[in-house]
Amino acid sequence: MVPIGSSWIGLLGAAGGEQPAMAGATGGNTTTTYTVGGKIYVSHKFTSSGTFSSGEGGKCQSTILGGGAGGGAWHAGGGGAGGWLDITSATLAASTGFAIVIGSASAGGSGETYKTGNDTTGLSETANGGGGGGNYFTNFNGQDGGCGGGGRGGTADGGATDQGDPSTHSGTGYGFVGGDGTCCHFGGGGGGTAEVGAGDGSMTGGDGRNDTYEDGTSNQHGGGGGGGAWEGTAGSGGGGGGGAGSTGNSAGNNASGYGSGGGGSGGQNQSSGAGTQGLVVIRYFTGT
Repeated sequence: MVPIGSSWIGLLGAAGGEQPAMAGATGGNTTTTYTVGGKIYVSHKFTSSGTFSSGEGGKCQSTILGGGAGGGAWHAGGGGAGGWLDITSATLAASTGFAIVIGSASAGGSGETYKTGNDTTGLSETANGGGGGGNYFTNFNGQDGGCGGGGRGGTADGGATDQGDPSTHSGTGYGFVGGDGTCCHFGGGGGGTAEVGAGDGSMTGGDGRNDTYEDGTSNQHGGGGGGGAWEGTAGSGGGGGGGAGSTGNSAGNNASGYGSGGGGSGGQNQSSGAGTQGLVVIRYFTGT
């Protein structure tokens, strides 16, 4: 018999079959309780590596975002954002700990180097780090990654996306290619989690996606970095934190937020912008 006033009364009907989950779950840097459409959810946000303990277990959803890449140096491509996994349904066993590893921020490249992003893992899934921006000095194309890095100036190709769908749970993977570089001094924009990086002289980084699992509102992450230019106007960073590229002998701009790519630099002896670390958000339904 269910006591009067219990939060369990009518849940199967009122919540359309959705049942409370994860009582006693722990982990994350921030825990948030919020209500959407009369339903109460709890989210656990990881901005550093740790362990998610499932409590009594049940169903959850999750955003897993790889670390963003640094841009390239000298007429360079913007860094690609980390790959994005939208876990729409995962059933977790009770009293189980799940390791969360946050892909660390990628440094900007300089001289002959490029810097790829770092993978994020959680709930037995992996969101790939972003591809580094192409480098004019050493003829590197944009690198492949969760989202591809922008191609260097000189008609070089942008990097491809290597982000697949989740392998264990239900959901979809997102990642977009970097833009091609343009002859002769304009790098392409890095791919974002919602849009390809721009080439053909535009050089803008691709926009990021919106996460709603954290607090029920739209939080945009995973923008691609803008391409660098030796002259003229460099590319702006993609929405959600992509770093802007730079013009002339100046450094690219660092990304902000989570999982975003750094801006490419215009000058040979200047560093490109750094990418930003990945992110994991896990949320579950607790009642009405």
